[in-house]
Amino acid sequence: MGNTLSSGYKLFSSYWWKHWLSPGTYWYFVKYKIQRANRGWADCDVWGLDNYLSEWLPDALKRLKKTKHGTPIRMFPENPEYIKEDGNPTETAHDIAEKKWDETLDKMIAGFEAYNRMQGSPSSYEPELGEFPHLSWNFEPIGNGNSRLVRSEEENRQMDAWMAREKPLIERDDKIWEEGGKLFIENFGSLWD
Repeated sequence: MGNTLSSGYKLFSSYWWKHWLSPGTYWYFVKYKIQRANRGWADCDVWGLDNYLSEWLPDALKRLKKTKHGTPIRMFPENPEYIKEDGNPTETAHDIAEKKWDETLDKMIAGFEAYNRMQGSPSSYEPELGEFPHLSWNFEPIGNGNSRLVRSEEENRQMDAWMAREKPLIERDDKIWEEGGKLFIENFGSLWD
């Protein structure tokens, strides 16, 4: 359900009431839960499949990291000093491989979290930049029943300043996502417990 108490709708506005009092709201909620239970995804998930997947993947990867029982063979060092006479890896090799796999999972997790911040609203960066500027929604009639949004010079200045401070964070997150996404693809076949 997109219209939660924290979804951005003005609480108790007509849109809020129309959403929560509509039987369709609950019908779709149940329908989508049943679809996810039966096939793993719902019709509404494919409307933004990238966002749907990246929303829960960081938590799933954290769970994998916490509960894993093995380490992919590609994480093990291949140098002869890390191989016992029977051909199995040494304890040191196991430690190196586990550490490398944990670091790889951490980069994947960070990548998806960065992707979520970039895809989210500007408030995704509020923890680093402070509160997003509150802008007024003043409309000026322009004829034929149409209107346009008008903001004061101060509001425009605040918005420009916010966006200038946000830009390096988006560039940072893009690099984090690029690295994490690449590792996700490279290690996709190793995402098992």
